[in-house]
Amino acid sequence: MYQSPRMLRLEEDYRSIQELIKKSKFITFEAFGNPPERYIVTYTCRGIKLDALSKKIIPTNFHQVEIYLPTTYPRVKPNLEWLTFIYHPNIGSNRHVCLGGWAPSETLDRLCVRLGEMIQYKNYDEFDSLNVSAATWALQNKDKLPIDTRQLEENKVDMGNPYEVKFS
Repeated sequence: MYQSPRMLRLEEDYRSIQELIKKSKFITFEAFGNPPERYIVTYTCRGIKLDALSKKIIPTNFHQVEIYLPTTYPRVKPNLEWLTFIYHPNIGSNRHVCLGGWAPSETLDRLCVRLGEMIQYKNYDEFDSLNVSAATWALQNKDKLPIDTRQLEENKVDMGNPYEVKFS
């Protein structure tokens, strides 16, 4: 039976993300469709959010993002929407994500790692921001970054425990 290149890619992406979660203590996912075109990815690494009441930056270890792979994927980047509050220069108040560059060769598992590294502040661009306040905070707090130094995949070298970041 013929399968389109897109369907083959969706199946390969599903397999790759299944392999990723076997290697990660910090990433899980739910998949929707056969093959999946929508994912909800959950991260338990350390990140930060802005508390709505106190307006203070606080650490958080629970993050979720929805990834939708449109019919034009992988030529066009996935649609990403953060489902939990996060304070990051490249994630806007509308919860959309500025990935920077996208290449059709980037696989879903690598995208998930890249998003996790955004949570940890290993991956951010304070000069191309969707959240100016978070970008300013990152510039002023470079000595506190990354927020979490742990590797998202077990087969990589662990750089130690996460920084104990004091937020004021």
